[in-house]
Amino acid sequence: MLPELLRLNVRLLRNHVASSPRTAVRLVVETVLIVAGVVALYVGAAVLSRFDDAFVQRVAAVAGTAVCTAVLVIPAFAARPELLDRRALRGYGIRPLPLAAALLPVSLAGPMLPLVVALALLPLVVWAGRPFTAGQGLVVALLLGLQLMLTRLLGRALGAHLHEHPRLRGWFRVASLVLALLAAVAVALMVVARLLPAMGSGAPLVLDVLAWAGRSDLFRIDEALAVSPLGALWVALAPASLGTVPGFGRGVAIGVVAVVVLAIGWLIAVWADLRATRPIVPVRDREAPTAFRGVTSSPLGAVAARAAVYWVRDPRYRTVLLFLPAIPVVVLLAAWVGGVPLHIAALLPLPLVLLILGWATLHNDIAYDSTAMWSLLAVQLEGWADRLGRAIPVLALGTALLLVGVPLTVWAYGSLEVAPIVAGVSLALLLGAVGVSSAVSVRSPYPAPRPGDGAFQQPVVAGGSGLGVQTLSIMAILLVASPSVLCAVLWLLHVPGAWNWLALALGAVLGAGALVVGIRRGGRDFDEAAPELLAYTMRN
Repeated sequence: MLPELLRLNVRLLRNHVASSPRTAVRLVVETVLIVAGVVALYVGAAVLSRFDDAFVQRVAAVAGTAVCTAVLVIPAFAARPELLDRRALRGYGIRPLPLAAALLPVSLAGPMLPLVVALALLPLVVWAGRPFTAGQGLVVALLLGLQLMLTRLLGRALGAHLHEHPRLRGWFRVASLVLALLAAVAVALMVVARLLPAMGSGAPLVLDVLAWAGRSDLFRIDEALAVSPLGALWVALAPASLGTVPGFGRGVAIGVVAVVVLAIGWLIAVWADLRATRPIVPVRDREAPTAFRGVTSSPLGAVAARAAVYWVRDPRYRTVLLFLPAIPVVVLLAAWVGGVPLHIAALLPLPLVLLILGWATLHNDIAYDSTAMWSLLAVQLEGWADRLGRAIPVLALGTALLLVGVPLTVWAYGSLEVAPIVAGVSLALLLGAVGVSSAVSVRSPYPAPRPGDGAFQQPVVAGGSGLGVQTLSIMAILLVASPSVLCAVLWLLHVPGAWNWLALALGAVLGAGALVVGIRRGGRDFDEAAPELLAYTMRN
């Protein structure tokens, strides 16, 4: 994709220049102005480097911040449509993240590359002769180059947006001119305050006033700008003995944070451009069936509502709900017969209930919902919406059981300190069961009772019974919950340490990770194998 975008950008730039003589002349004039500005900056940096460190730091912080701000403001001030419009790539199925990464080098095709390189190397000229290493200079130059690239891209995106809003563009231009005037005044005051003593007593009164203003605290904004995201890299190479600057390590850290924030902003801008041109407003259809009223008309909402209907009306799903209350009775009765203390046995029912709830139907929901596959394929439903929609009713039921079961388990055990263990193990089993089942159901469906049949009425079809799939899915769920269970056992054995809270943390993190990975993997497999799944459900 990157070579194609580079060729496309160069071709668009060439066509734009060749479109009219006026465009070519304007581009030449702009290039000359940019080169003149860069030359002026380098001359000023070379002259500035001869002064003392304190004065260099003050001017570098203010002027560097002004340069970074100009890189954002000037492209937005021009307010022209971009040649390579990201919205034109909406129909090619390119994801925002790889497109945002590819557009970074693409944006440098043309005269922007020498400009960004020249500005990124400017701090090395400002601090020439100071004791910094080549590695430090390279790090600062690379970070500053990335910051300038991302800032310029965001400025162009802002300019393209302002091009469609003339009134907002006018206010922005006024604010930009005010900022430019303030930056010029601040730099001029500092320069006058530094050079006036060399002029002696014959200096005009006006210069005396300006020098006093430059030395006053009113215009001493350099210390704040030196630790700001826009100015930290410009003073990162200052000598450590100066004491008034953040230092190389802190300056680089601030620069890294600035680059990360700008990269996130650029990704959001690309993502916004790849969205649909018309807003999709969720509506509620009053003519829909009763079970679907109050649900937003989105693919996720439709699948979730359909899955909720199964849990209420389908005998296969209702059997699972009827079986869940029997689990605590059977577990406690078996523990009583086996001589297990009641307070220990009370820890088992809730995790087992949530394990069965998350696993019982979801691990083979493709086969359970075989009648819906043709409609899902016809509307080109995305796999993640199908996987997550089917999991929403299970997660809602599991959350309700957690809110009721954890207090009851704590009461039966007799200590509040066991609450993190119960919650951690239960979360790991519930979320792990939903995540593993969402992936396994698409990868390995097997014949299941037909819609409307009883839960124990198996169809007579050719193929395996699914015993291997059931075993592997249960083992995978237990593997997700095993760290939390191990911490729970260590706490029950009174091993020193906060094992109960560690069990909660591991259960929540590993369970959530298994849920996300399972939904994504299952959704991807659903998209890739939808025709095969349709053929399978028609055969079975």
